[in-house]
Amino acid sequence: MIIEPGVGMEDIRIGASFAVASSSISAQVVVDTPTLKTARIDLGTWNLYIYARGGSEVTGVRLIDSVVFQYGMHGLRELRTLMDMLPRTTEGVGLGSTSAEVIAAFGTPDSRSVEVGGCGIRNRPDEHFRYQGMRLRLCDGIVIDISVE
Repeated sequence: MIIEPGVGMEDIRIGASFAVASSSISAQVVVDTPTLKTARIDLGTWNLYIYARGGSEVTGVRLIDSVVFQYGMHGLRELRTLMDMLPRTTEGVGLGSTSAEVIAAFGTPDSRSVEVGGCGIRNRPDEHFRYQGMRLRLCDGIVIDISVE
């Protein structure tokens, strides 16, 4: 699966029909209101979410690692060993990438914020990098969450 900032992930494209996108990957619709639709597919150690905000077209796709939240630092180490099997950008960035790898691929983030302990691991930094069309969340310098918008 290829992650394309501002475009989508593989066949799930920003602007596509939410109903078609979620059914094409057999995602379970978990929220269905007039202002927000969310579909989720559990892919083992990570989850894929599709969002439609304020309509019926896909407005965002999110890939998030679930191992880190369950297993803390052990989960981060495990994520680094699995990263070759996980979706990536054409530049090679994906879940498990380091902050240095992200910056080498995309340059300095358009915006960057840091919160200590926010990723669920005590005393570890939770960073948010924003680039045009993509947001990344890093825990202790490792990408654990990618959103394409």
